[in-house]
Amino acid sequence: MSRLVVVFFSVLLGLLVLSFSTSLFGRWGGLFSLFIFCFDPNIIAHSRIAKNDMFLTVFLFMSFYQLYITLHNKSIRNILLLGACFGLALSSKFSALSFLPAIFFLLWLFPDAEKKKISIKLVYAFLQVLTLFA
Repeated sequence: MSRLVVVFFSVLLGLLVLSFSTSLFGRWGGLFSLFIFCFDPNIIAHSRIAKNDMFLTVFLFMSFYQLYITLHNKSIRNILLLGACFGLALSSKFSALSFLPAIFFLLWLFPDAEKKKISIKLVYAFLQVLTLFA
């Protein structure tokens, strides 16, 4: 029965990947990201094992997705949701603490992105890959 919960979270992660990639790269980019996600060996291997690695991956991905939403629409609600998502990631596995510098880096980088000519989409794409392989 505990494996079904992990399978449910794997499907949830697939939907989050599709949603986030679609918002960044359009419909075809989202479908391509979902295709890559579905055939990733790490996802295939860990989505049927009852361990907390998949929970960490889901909650970290939710944290970075909520960070993206928060940076584009700053409100108290979005900040609280970001804190809740990262809190869930920390409660699932303590190694999520190592991603806290990445969140602070993005918070520092985002206001100056136009001055520094840094593509925010490229940084988020890198963080998506980093989160999936955590």
